Amino acid sequence: MSEVTRMLADLLRRAARDAALRDRLKADPAAVLAEAGLDVPDGCEVVVLEDRRDRMHLVLPSPLMAYDDVDQAADVGGDVVTVGDAAFAAGLFPRTDGSR
Repeated sequence: MSEVTRMLADLLRRAARDAALRDRLKADPAAVLAEAGLDVPDGCEVVVLEDRRDRMHLVLPSPLMAYDDVDQAADVGGDVVTVGDAAFAAGLFPRTDGSR
Protein backbone atom coordinates (compact mmCIF):
# COMPACT_ATOMS: atom_id res chain seq x y z
CA MET A 1 0.00 0.00 0.00
CA SER A 2 1.41 3.37 -0.98
CA GLU A 3 1.82 6.14 1.59
CA VAL A 4 -0.87 8.28 -0.04
CA THR A 5 -3.30 5.34 -0.14
CA ARG A 6 -2.63 4.77 3.56
CA MET A 7 -3.21 8.47 4.29
CA LEU A 8 -6.53 8.42 2.44
CA ALA A 9 -7.62 5.19 4.13
CA ASP A 10 -6.78 6.69 7.55
CA LEU A 11 -8.84 9.79 6.75
CA LEU A 12 -11.82 7.69 5.64
CA ARG A 13 -11.60 5.53 8.79
CA ARG A 14 -11.59 8.65 10.96
CA ALA A 15 -14.53 10.12 9.05
CA ALA A 16 -16.49 6.89 9.54
CA ARG A 17 -16.20 7.34 13.32
CA ASP A 18 -16.34 11.15 13.59
CA ALA A 19 -19.61 12.73 12.43
CA ALA A 20 -18.17 16.26 12.44
CA LEU A 21 -15.23 15.21 10.25
CA ARG A 22 -17.59 13.31 7.93
CA ASP A 23 -19.80 16.39 7.59
CA ARG A 24 -16.77 18.60 6.84
CA LEU A 25 -15.49 16.07 4.30
CA LYS A 26 -18.86 16.13 2.50
CA ALA A 27 -19.08 19.95 2.64
CA ASP A 28 -15.50 20.82 1.62
CA PRO A 29 -13.60 17.71 0.56
CA ALA A 30 -10.64 19.54 -0.97
CA ALA A 31 -9.94 21.40 2.27
CA VAL A 32 -10.20 18.27 4.42
CA LEU A 33 -8.00 16.31 2.00
CA ALA A 34 -5.44 19.14 2.08
CA GLU A 35 -5.47 19.09 5.90
CA ALA A 36 -4.65 15.38 5.68
CA GLY A 37 -1.72 16.10 3.33
CA LEU A 38 -3.55 15.13 0.13
CA ASP A 39 -3.59 18.11 -2.23
CA VAL A 40 -6.21 18.20 -4.96
CA PRO A 41 -5.07 19.85 -8.20
CA ASP A 42 -6.73 23.13 -9.18
CA GLY A 43 -9.75 22.51 -11.35
CA CYS A 44 -10.35 19.00 -10.01
CA GLU A 45 -13.76 18.58 -8.37
CA VAL A 46 -14.02 16.08 -5.52
CA VAL A 47 -17.46 14.59 -4.94
CA VAL A 48 -18.05 12.71 -1.69
CA LEU A 49 -20.84 10.14 -1.68
CA GLU A 50 -22.04 8.28 1.37
CA ASP A 51 -23.47 4.78 1.10
CA ARG A 52 -26.61 3.98 3.06
CA ARG A 53 -28.49 0.82 3.86
CA ASP A 54 -30.76 1.44 0.86
CA ARG A 55 -28.19 2.99 -1.53
CA MET A 56 -24.69 2.09 -2.62
CA HIS A 57 -22.48 3.78 -5.15
CA LEU A 58 -20.48 2.18 -7.91
CA VAL A 59 -17.74 4.47 -9.14
CA LEU A 60 -16.26 3.90 -12.56
CA PRO A 61 -12.58 4.78 -12.83
CA SER A 62 -11.55 7.41 -15.34
CA PRO A 63 -10.29 6.13 -18.68
CA LEU A 64 -7.13 8.08 -17.77
CA MET A 65 -6.42 5.72 -14.87
CA ALA A 66 -3.69 3.12 -15.21
CA TYR A 67 -5.72 -0.08 -15.22
CA ASP A 68 -2.60 -2.23 -14.92
CA ASP A 69 -2.26 -0.95 -11.35
CA VAL A 70 -5.82 -2.02 -10.57
CA ASP A 71 -5.11 -5.47 -12.03
CA GLN A 72 -1.93 -5.76 -9.98
CA ALA A 73 -3.87 -5.00 -6.78
CA ALA A 74 -6.27 -7.82 -7.57
CA ASP A 75 -3.37 -10.18 -8.33
CA VAL A 76 -1.93 -9.72 -4.83
CA GLY A 77 -5.19 -10.55 -3.10
CA GLY A 78 -6.82 -7.13 -3.01
CA ASP A 79 -10.58 -7.40 -3.33
CA VAL A 80 -11.42 -3.71 -3.23
CA VAL A 81 -9.49 -0.98 -5.02
CA THR A 82 -10.07 2.51 -3.70
CA VAL A 83 -7.19 4.83 -4.50
CA GLY A 84 -3.77 3.66 -5.57
CA ASP A 85 -1.23 4.11 -8.27
CA ALA A 86 -4.04 4.46 -10.81
CA ALA A 87 -5.08 7.75 -9.20
CA PHE A 88 -1.49 8.97 -9.22
CA ALA A 89 -1.18 8.11 -12.92
CA ALA A 90 -4.21 10.30 -13.59
CA GLY A 91 -2.62 13.12 -11.55
CA LEU A 92 -5.26 13.17 -8.81
CA PHE A 93 -2.82 13.14 -5.89
CA PRO A 94 0.87 13.92 -5.72
CA ARG A 95 3.19 11.11 -4.73
CA THR A 96 5.06 11.64 -1.49
CA ASP A 97 8.34 11.33 -3.39
CA GLY A 98 7.37 14.30 -5.59
CA SER A 99 7.02 12.36 -8.84
CA ARG A 100 3.80 12.26 -10.88
